[in-house]
Amino acid sequence: MVIYWYIDHKTGRKITETIEAKEFIKRLIDHILLKGFKMVRHYGIYARRSKSISMKILHGCKRFVQMTIEFIINDSESLTWRERMIKSFGKDPLICTKCKEEMLL
Repeated sequence: MVIYWYIDHKTGRKITETIEAKEFIKRLIDHILLKGFKMVRHYGIYARRSKSISMKILHGCKRFVQMTIEFIINDSESLTWRERMIKSFGKDPLICTKCKEEMLL
C-alpha cells in the first residue's frame, strides 16, 4: 500500500489517497515522457485555445489504454500456458499431431 497526498486544483484542498503499489506505479509512469520527447506546455494539444477538447480526447485514450492493460493482465493471470496457446494459435500444444492423443509431460 502507498499513501500520498496532492492538492486538488479544482477545490484547493489537500487530498490523501491510499492505493496499491501497482496502481501507484501505473499513475507515476503516466508522467514519464518517452525517450526523445520534450514537454512543451503552451503549444499544440497543450495550447490554451485547444486544451479542453484535447484533454477530453487524451483522457478517453488514456482510459482505453488502461482498460486494455488491465484486461490483458487479468486475462493472462487466469489462463494456464496451455489455454493461452489454444486461444492464441487455435491448437492444443499437448495433442499429438499424428495419433491425436494427449501427450504426457
